Amino acid sequence: MKLKSYNSTDAANSHRISDSLYNCLLYFDRVQVKGTIIDLREMEGGTYIPFVTGLAPLIDAEQLIGFADRNGKKSRTVRYKNGIYYQQGRKKSRLGYLSRYERPGVADLPIAVLTGQYTASSGEMILLSLKGLSQVRTFGAATYGVPTGKTNFFLSDSSMISLTNTVCCDRQKRIHSGPIQPDSSCAENEAMQSAKAWIDGH
Repeated sequence: MKLKSYNSTDAANSHRISDSLYNCLLYFDRVQVKGTIIDLREMEGGTYIPFVTGLAPLIDAEQLIGFADRNGKKSRTVRYKNGIYYQQGRKKSRLGYLSRYERPGVADLPIAVLTGQYTASSGEMILLSLKGLSQVRTFGAATYGVPTGKTNFFLSDSSMISLTNTVCCDRQKRIHSGPIQPDSSCAENEAMQSAKAWIDGH
């Protein structure tokens, strides 16, 4: 699965992306793959919500990522339950959902994640949602190093200002404010081969 940057506030289109990714996982089940490779090397930024919503059935953990302010105070967490992806802060808000939901069989198989110098922002949030799980291993080069959250302000002329105001923390509550190192470091053009070899070895 090769993911590329996407940036839109169109909820209906985000929902279609989520369902498409999830249906891809169900297809992997039908053809009985050995494992899943998620390529984030061209995921440079934008919104992470439709992608993590679609991949959430792989993760099998209620808390995915969190956000901390400049003082290190945890301000909100991102969670999912029964196919619904939501943010918990001062109030609970639904960010994304799947039309149908069940845990796919590929969730129990090896999952390789490819990263590189252009894996940034939303790509790093997707990475942190997966990183550290027992069936997941990351390959490639360190990420760009901007795993940040933002707040959008809509102006009267329909324009929008996005203000970076938080950094990400993983489910172990470790704060990430710079490049994220892969589990297996290698040249970016060797990451796919290394990931396939790891999956074949299971």
